[in-house]
Amino acid sequence: MPPLSVATAIAVRAHSGQKRADGRDYIEHPMAVARILMGSSTHLPTAVYSAAMLHDVMEDAHLSYAELAARVGREAATMVLGLTRPQRVAGESSEVWEERYIAQMRIVFPFAPGLLLIKLADRIHNLQTAHTLARPRRARLIDTTQRHYAPFFRSMQRMLPIELQCACTVLLRGLEGALEHAHKGARCFQERMAKG
Repeated sequence: MPPLSVATAIAVRAHSGQKRADGRDYIEHPMAVARILMGSSTHLPTAVYSAAMLHDVMEDAHLSYAELAARVGREAATMVLGLTRPQRVAGESSEVWEERYIAQMRIVFPFAPGLLLIKLADRIHNLQTAHTLARPRRARLIDTTQRHYAPFFRSMQRMLPIELQCACTVLLRGLEGALEHAHKGARCFQERMAKG
């Protein structure tokens, strides 16, 4: 079976029964992330699309790196490993935890640069669906994206292999649009609340 089919089957099984904040099946999120990536380029390595489908399975289904590497290859599994949030330390602020996560992605990046594109697509989809989040959580998502992720993405873009740079440029434009859309949605909501 092709690696992308295997990755999709693993993701469907791993996210079975899970829901997003909007009540939709969780599997729709990795599928949307893979679609966003395909919209940026249909010529990325298959491992990038496979890892996009699997980017939350280590956190959500507790699959190990070794299990993933055996089933979808080391390249995709390494991207997933880099995209898996580190466990939060007791008493650790959200800010410090986010910084540790970005530092982890920087460490894994030289071995699996495609993870940058997946995280970009992941952020885009999270922003596109931000209207379903409670206002404080939506504001935190927008703020974290602007203060931490956008600078991270821009700083790492020039280090990408040439074959991934065009897709990154397309995704960065998509991120700007998604941020603008999320801001407008937040403003509209605030105006509606003010009118009562």
